Amino acid sequence: MLENIIIGFAQFSPVTYLLIAAGVFVGLIFGCIPGLSATTAITIAIPMSLVLDPVSAFALFMAMFVGGCSGGCISAILLGIPGTPSNLATTFDGFPLAKRGEPGKALGFAIFCSFVGTLVSITALFLMAEPLSRIAIKLGPIELFGMLFFALSLVSVLAGGNLLKSWIVALLGIFLGMVGISQIDGATRLTMGIRKLSSGFSTTPALLGMFVFSSLIAASLASSSSQGEARTINCKIKGLGFSFAELKSQVVNIIRSTAIGLGIGILPGIGGITSNLVAYSVAKTCSKTPEKFGTGIIDGIVAPECANNGAIGGAMIPLLALGIPGDGLTALLLGAFELHGFVAGPSLFQKNGTFVYAIFAALALSCILTVIVEYIGLPTLIKTLKVPTNVLMPIVMVLVMVGCFSVNNRLFECWVFLVFSLITYLLKKFKFPTTPLVLGFVLGADCEMYLRRGLMLVNNDVGSFIMNPICLVFIILAVVCTVLLLNQDKRQQAALKAAEAASEADIDVENIDD
Repeated sequence: MLENIIIGFAQFSPVTYLLIAAGVFVGLIFGCIPGLSATTAITIAIPMSLVLDPVSAFALFMAMFVGGCSGGCISAILLGIPGTPSNLATTFDGFPLAKRGEPGKALGFAIFCSFVGTLVSITALFLMAEPLSRIAIKLGPIELFGMLFFALSLVSVLAGGNLLKSWIVALLGIFLGMVGISQIDGATRLTMGIRKLSSGFSTTPALLGMFVFSSLIAASLASSSSQGEARTINCKIKGLGFSFAELKSQVVNIIRSTAIGLGIGILPGIGGITSNLVAYSVAKTCSKTPEKFGTGIIDGIVAPECANNGAIGGAMIPLLALGIPGDGLTALLLGAFELHGFVAGPSLFQKNGTFVYAIFAALALSCILTVIVEYIGLPTLIKTLKVPTNVLMPIVMVLVMVGCFSVNNRLFECWVFLVFSLITYLLKKFKFPTTPLVLGFVLGADCEMYLRRGLMLVNNDVGSFIMNPICLVFIILAVVCTVLLLNQDKRQQAALKAAEAASEADIDVENIDD
């Protein structure tokens, strides 16, 4: 592992090191500002990275990734507004602890735990990604279809809310991903006579539309709901912000929460948002004093921050080893690989191993730089919380539109961005989950391609898919997960109806007493 990282650093130029430092700082700023995130920063940087060599470009992306995931804790603790959705649970105890007069301790633990979670997760990435890719390279189209089918079913059932809505959105994503010329027989389909759609929707503008527009709306709402909050921001950290005894008491919580973040991060389409909440819930369940959670307890800061950053390396493992994005941000990185002429997945290690080692090295250096910049540059980062949103948002929008145009140097890509922005807005307005749309769009076409290749390989014998042990395992896992979560959804609906009925009965009794 160390040899591979050394090989990665050997590919860095002086410009690469400057880009990593700049990427960490920009990522932290975008993570700090409520509504923005590392996703927004990377979406702006992807089209502009075409002027960079691939190593420098992806070093910049990794720095923004790590910095953005770590920076959201600052506004979560000081303002009570999560800088990114992945920092939601941090507000539950971080903000009360800061209001109680201990913002330095809250931020100290959040920054340190972010560092630990990131370090452990990227170490797991270094150890697991290449062995997994060696196994995956030996898989045929039937096995790959089973794997992608499982990934699609998993992301739809874990998206939360109404499962029927999740499947509808996943199928919509698959439908959009199939637009253009088929990779199997060259047939043009679903283009509605629009010649520019013959090559399908460009991945980068489509993903920009899915992510950036909603981020801009969220930032505007956060700004309008928190006017005047920033006037009380003032914080300094002495040393690390906490004592050794306090750290010692959190060792079990740190290990457990980092493992949760890493495990959930590996699951396709889940990422830091889910791991953040799950780790907080587990920490509360395992605590001897669960009643203190929500009042400003250190355990409630350690758990979500370790899990949030533990998902960084976890999400990168399926992306690099299997070509399956672990969350929405790595779905963007999948588009970045295509833009720079690479194919993420098992063949990446075989054909471009040294390039992957450069990514590993960039992650390691970004992890170290992030914790240093957060401790030293905290006063500067706090000032970014005071930037007016009405000034920042138009600048971001213009940069995104310029980036979309630069992908293929045609205005059509800007229309693709606007169409996918509109689709995402409508889905959110009618309370449909958007995660299945992203993964359906990214994985749907490949899933169909492997299905058709597999059928051609076995002369259209569908039974061969069931007889293949690896494919069968993934299909069974997809069915079991769906059935279990359907039953869970029914129980939750029944419990909700029972609670509503009990509430109505109480109201009726009160009316009778009156």
